[in-house]
This record gives sequence, structure tokens and C-alpha cells, in this order.
Amino acid sequence: MYRFLAVILLMGWACSSGSSSDTDTSGTTDSGNSADVGADVLSANLPSCDPHGIYDPTSLNIAAAEYAFSLPDDATECGCVYLPPEDNAAALQSLQCLCDAWASCSYAHFRFITNTIEGDPIADDYFIRPNADSGCEVIHLTDWSQDAFGGVEGVSTDWCGALQCDASQMPPTIFPDECHPLN
Repeated sequence: MYRFLAVILLMGWACSSGSSSDTDTSGTTDSGNSADVGADVLSANLPSCDPHGIYDPTSLNIAAAEYAFSLPDDATECGCVYLPPEDNAAALQSLQCLCDAWASCSYAHFRFITNTIEGDPIADDYFIRPNADSGCEVIHLTDWSQDAFGGVEGVSTDWCGALQCDASQMPPTIFPDECHPLN
């Protein structure tokens, strides 16, 4: 998790998404509301937003399916952000969607893709949802499967009781806190 944060700080950017829920053939996905996020995961249509076509979302989509299917139909799909952004304004809009979902403790999904210093893609999924204690929680999945040098294999899953989230400027702050591994 700290390596991921370091990559964000080193690169100093977040990447783009947009304002509709359409997926185009270039691999970018715009943000918006998804009527059925769970079906998107199973059909591997969760946002990829990799403009280079390097990141393969299959492992993350499989791991995320359990959490996506637990979202209600009116859950918000905040989209996907890739470093570096092609459009800072759109990236900040998607990030703000995540921060707003956390602040209101409403169901939402967000995907973030970046590269390690060596150039390998790493992706993170965030599922925001209310919990049984009348609070809010984040299920945070990180796909390490394509990181040849990280020493972690597969997809790690954490339950987090806090999220530091500030999308008011670049670089944004997205830092899950009070986390415990689920796998």
C-alpha cells in the first residue's frame, strides 16, 4: 500500500475519466452512474482506462465480482483514473465522486490504475459502502498480478474503516486507513 502511495506522489498526477458511462474501444471509460455494476464486473466491463492497452483487468475483475454484486442497482460508478492523466479536470471529477461517496457513505465503485517505477501496471478498486455499525467502510483491492518486481502476487483485498480523500487539487490524496487484510 505504501509503495502505491509513493508511486502516486512520485508521478504527481491522477488520470482521466469523463462524465458519461460509456466505454469506448480505446480502453478509456468515463464516469457516471451504472445501473448494474455487478454485471459489469462479471462481464469484464469495469473501467479499464488504460490508454496504452497494457493492463489486463481480468484478475481484478474476478476478485472484485464478489463486492460488485453486493452493490445495489443505484450504486454510483465513479469511473477510472489512470496516471498520468490526459484530462486533469475529468480525473478530478472522478476522484471527487469517490470522495463524495465516502463523505455521504453511499455505495460506489472507483478504479485507479498506475504504473510502478519499472513500468508495470498496478490497479486498485475501491468499493464504498455502509456497514452494520452505521458507519462507512472501504473494500480496497490491489491487483499486483502484473508487477514483475513487487514481490506480491495476485490481488490483495483489505477492509478499511477510514479513507483520506481529497480531490481538490493534483496530485489527489486517496489513502485507505485502518485497514485489515481479507485474504
